[in-house]
Amino acid sequence: MREMTSWEARFLYTIVFLPVFGRSLFPMVRDKESITFQSSFTDPQIMGIYMLMAYCLYCLVRQPGSLRYAFTSPLWPLTVFTVVAFASAILISRAPMYSLWRSAETSVVLLWAALVFSHLKREQGPMKLFVAYYAMSAIMLVAVVVAVAIDPQHSWIHEQHKVDRIETSSVFMMAANTIGVMAALLALATLSRFILLAKVRFLALSLVTLAICYGARSRTGFVVFVLGLLVLTGFLLQMPRRRVIAGIVGGLAGVLIVGLLLVSPEFTDSVTHTFTRGHSEANIRSLDGRVPLWTEGLKAFDQYPILGAGYGTYPVRLIGRGHFHNMFLELAVTTGVLGLLPILILFGIIGTRLGRLLLRNHTYDGAISQSIELLDALLIATVVIISQMTTAAAAYYSWQMIGIVVLAVGLFVIPDTHVIKESDTTYTPPVVATQSTSTLQSYRSSEVQKHPIIL
Repeated sequence: MREMTSWEARFLYTIVFLPVFGRSLFPMVRDKESITFQSSFTDPQIMGIYMLMAYCLYCLVRQPGSLRYAFTSPLWPLTVFTVVAFASAILISRAPMYSLWRSAETSVVLLWAALVFSHLKREQGPMKLFVAYYAMSAIMLVAVVVAVAIDPQHSWIHEQHKVDRIETSSVFMMAANTIGVMAALLALATLSRFILLAKVRFLALSLVTLAICYGARSRTGFVVFVLGLLVLTGFLLQMPRRRVIAGIVGGLAGVLIVGLLLVSPEFTDSVTHTFTRGHSEANIRSLDGRVPLWTEGLKAFDQYPILGAGYGTYPVRLIGRGHFHNMFLELAVTTGVLGLLPILILFGIIGTRLGRLLLRNHTYDGAISQSIELLDALLIATVVIISQMTTAAAAYYSWQMIGIVVLAVGLFVIPDTHVIKESDTTYTPPVVATQSTSTLQSYRSSEVQKHPIIL
C-alpha cells in the first residue's frame, strides 16, 4: 500500500484543528434543546467535524489496518469512553441530539488519533506531531493578536479594580483561560528550545508568548507556566552538559524573586494584584467561585452516578458558569463512573509511560532531538493535564483534548532505547557478527537519518 507523502502527513497532523478554528472564528449557533441534523449544517464547528470525519474515513479506506490502534494502548480507554458517551446520549440525555454530536466529535478525535499513531509508528518519533500541535496553537494566538488589533473594544474584559484581560469575543472567539494556558505552553516550548539549541529566535518567541499569557491574566496560565519552569529546570539538571548552567540560573532567579518579595512591598503587591486580578481574599479562597460550583457538581453526580446526565448536559442549571470548571467532575456528572473511569485509566497510562521514559533517561545526555522530544512530552503533560483541575475544556472537543491525545500518541512512539549519543561517532547494531561492511554502513546511515542530531 502506498505510503503517505510528507505533505499528506502534515495535512493529517493538522486537519484535527479544523473544527477548533470553526468554533473560534464563528459564533456557535447550536441549540441544545432543538438541534437537528439539518440545523447542524449551519454550525461551523460541526461542519468542521464533518470534513474531518470524511478525511479520516478516506484514510481508513486506504489503510484499514490503522483502526486496530484504537484498541491498543494508549487509545483503548478513549475508545471505551466514546462508547460510554454514545450510551449516555441515547439512554439518559435530555438533549440526545446535542449529546450525540458531542459524542461524534470525540469519536472523530479517536479515529484521527489511530491514523496518526499508525503513521508515527513507522516514523519512530513524535517530533513532527508535537511541532504540528505547536504550529496550530501559534496560529490561533496570532489570530488572537489580529483580533485585538482589529476590534480592541471587544477583545478585552474590563474587570473591577482596573484589571483588563484579553478575551476575544469577536473576530476570533477564545476565552481568556484558553489563551493564557496556550500561551504558557508555547512560552515553555520555545524557551526550552532556546536553552537546548541556543538560537535567539526561540527566546524572542518565548517572550512574545509570555506577554500574551500575562495579557490574558489567567491564573491557570500563571500556575502551569511556573510548574513548567520547575519541570524544565529539573530536566536540565539531569543533563550533565547543562547541569551547572541550569543550577546557577535557577538559583539566581529563585534568590532574586524571594529577595524582591521580602524587601519590596511594591513588588509583592504587584504580583498579588496580577495573580488575583484584584479580587477579594474570599474570592481567592473559593477559587473564583469554583469551590461552590464543585460542591453543586458532586450533588448532581449523585443523581446519575452510572452513566451520568448525558454527555455535555447537566441535571442542574449552571447560572453564569457554563460548566463545572474541572474536567473530572464534568465527566462524572455528564458520563458517570463508567465515563470517568476510562479517562482516569488513560491518564494513568500516560503517567506510567512518562515515568518509565524519565527513569530510563534520567542520567542520559543524548541526542538533542531526543531530549527535546521527551521535554516536549513533559511540558505538554504539565500544562494541558494540570490545567484541567480548574477547567473542563478537555472533556470535549477542544485544543486541550487534542493536546492530551497528542501527548498519549507521542509518548508511545518514542523509542524505548536511544540509538545515538552525542559522544558517539559510530553506532554498532545489536548483532553485527555476520554482517558485511557495506551492509553495516548502510544500516548506520539509515539509523542516523531516522534519529538525527540537531546542532
